Amino acid sequence: HRYSSSFSDAETAYLQASKLAPSKGNPYNQMAVVAQLKETNGFPLPAMALYWYCRSLCSKEVFETSKSNVERLFSANEKWLLKNGTEFDVDSPSLVDTLSGCDKEQGKQIKSAASRMVLSRFVAFHGRIFLSQREDLNDSLLFRRFREILDVNPFGDGLMIKLVTINIFTTWSTAEAKSDLASPSYVFLIKFAKHMCESMESILDKTEVKIEKGSKTTNIRLLSPLLLTCEFLSHEIGQNNSILKACAGDDLIQRNVYEFWSSLGKVATKITSSKPLSAIINIQTVRSDACTLPDDFKSLTKGCRPFNFLDKVKRSGSDGDNWAYVDQEEAVEALGLNITQTQSQISQRSKKSSATDKTTVASEAENRIKLARFMSFLTKHIQSGELVKSEEGIIEAAPMLSENKDAIDVQDNESAMDFEPSYPEPVEASPITSQEKTEDVLVYKQAEKGQPALLVPSAFLLGDADEEKVDDMDDGSGLLKLSAMIDSNMKKKQN
Repeated sequence: HRYSSSFSDAETAYLQASKLAPSKGNPYNQMAVVAQLKETNGFPLPAMALYWYCRSLCSKEVFETSKSNVERLFSANEKWLLKNGTEFDVDSPSLVDTLSGCDKEQGKQIKSAASRMVLSRFVAFHGRIFLSQREDLNDSLLFRRFREILDVNPFGDGLMIKLVTINIFTTWSTAEAKSDLASPSYVFLIKFAKHMCESMESILDKTEVKIEKGSKTTNIRLLSPLLLTCEFLSHEIGQNNSILKACAGDDLIQRNVYEFWSSLGKVATKITSSKPLSAIINIQTVRSDACTLPDDFKSLTKGCRPFNFLDKVKRSGSDGDNWAYVDQEEAVEALGLNITQTQSQISQRSKKSSATDKTTVASEAENRIKLARFMSFLTKHIQSGELVKSEEGIIEAAPMLSENKDAIDVQDNESAMDFEPSYPEPVEASPITSQEKTEDVLVYKQAEKGQPALLVPSAFLLGDADEEKVDDMDDGSGLLKLSAMIDSNMKKKQN
């Protein structure tokens, strides 16, 4: 397919190969090559190519040719910038002003050109880190235009997750190499997340209005890429990352860290204080939802070393780290072979209707899962000190963050996102009572009806007296009730 320029068919074949052998870097390298050969609206796709090269280079079985290939990508991208870099530069008007008065087709072309320029500058920044070009790491223009792009909404969550993955790969790889470029990589990651938070505030306002008008929200834009960043940062803090400790004495870096937590606090406050948004979560399933991996993240857990922390499931009969090939059941699903002959005889209309219903239900479940995990992240970092929650329910960055201790002491170096899955054999655990002091970030609570005990954030656990108090707050607002649970447990800790 690739050599006959059937790029879509080649991409499909390589993607299937990557699903069958997720630990091997070769299929990801081939997808990167295809992305370099393809064009969209006359533009090459450097960010997509870089994403696949990163997947190849962080696979458990690295495809070594990807190193020279990605260098060629950076070189080609720099040449493109030299030729076209005056578009949307520092002296150009804002994207909103440029779009003013344009018709729909003109606006589409302008957004496409602006997106291409931002993505090319994004790739250029990572290229300079990769090639150790320390002299030109100014990202101010890139982030200015990036924020404008987010505000006019041409970047979908699928692309944003890929960009976040690139940021995490660069941070992870420079830290692994003990490079002095690890600090600017880390700062870039948190600045990127801060801009997502700022854009998300208006997104949440719009989502809230839609829900109040009776619309069913099936996706909260930017929640997935923001959550992925948060979970990575939470893991690094929990692991006492040496790069984070090295950054503790740098006032400029700490200012960026503080601004990130401040922006995140505003998003958290907006979610926890909104009845329409809080109604998305199901308080009865919040614990299991918080232990469930979102579909958007699942492909990153197999053979992708920076994301090993996302899924702690160990394969039976293996060392837990060998994801070279998937099992038979996963292979059938990856190849799309799970449709029976009987199912294929259903009328096209019935299948379309059923698929639409299933997609809606699945999307609503994904929202619940992501919000539950986000709330767990907030709970952990309120407890560990990066965030503070006032009596009025306002969540903010902890004051004087730069003077906090270098690393947060988390029990057994576990991240609040590293949930244990439920195994067939029950885990021995004692019920939590309202009189017990819950000092661990993660604790067990005995499940009902003989089910296995579930590892959950301690702030989600209440004694009988506390549950009676927060039940009065239910009124269909799951997150408000959950917020009360957090408050109750935080007061216990303080006492």
